[in-house]
Amino acid sequence: MVTLTAVEYSIISVLFKIMKKNIIKRIILIILFAITINLSFTNISVANIIQQTETPEQILYQARNRLSDSEGNSWQLILFKRIKEGKTIDVNLRLVAFPETINFNHPQDLIINTLTSEDMKANDQFSEKAPANNVGQYNFQNILPKLTTEKSITLSLPIKEKSLTLKISYPVLLEWQEIAIK
Repeated sequence: MVTLTAVEYSIISVLFKIMKKNIIKRIILIILFAITINLSFTNISVANIIQQTETPEQILYQARNRLSDSEGNSWQLILFKRIKEGKTIDVNLRLVAFPETINFNHPQDLIINTLTSEDMKANDQFSEKAPANNVGQYNFQNILPKLTTEKSITLSLPIKEKSLTLKISYPVLLEWQEIAIK
């Protein structure tokens, strides 16, 4: 349910009075109404950050997103940061594709292509043994702080079948940046 502020309600009331006069003013009303509603929705937070207490001295922060790669395959991305006794233990990015659609090429690094700095590599955390072929996990502890000024990045996925990329948009990076400062 959308709640309107007093100013928005006043604007809408005036617009309805104007609307009774003629068609041009009705069109203007519709445009202004759409702008007002859009401004109301821009204040809604879309962050999907989960905080979980694992032990009394250990906290896990997660940002979960669903994205499509350059071929249209669906992925779940989970960036997580574990803090124990006030110190960051690990920061990892887990990538999960649908089973039997994608096979990660372990052990290979994940390449992060940026717009403002040089490309980076994230070490494969499943180089010994992955829980499944469609799951990859990469160390982001040194990478996440470097992404604070990025507006988007592209992940070059180390998979067996072919070359695939995942574009990480600014809203997703904002969630990741929020985890970085926790």
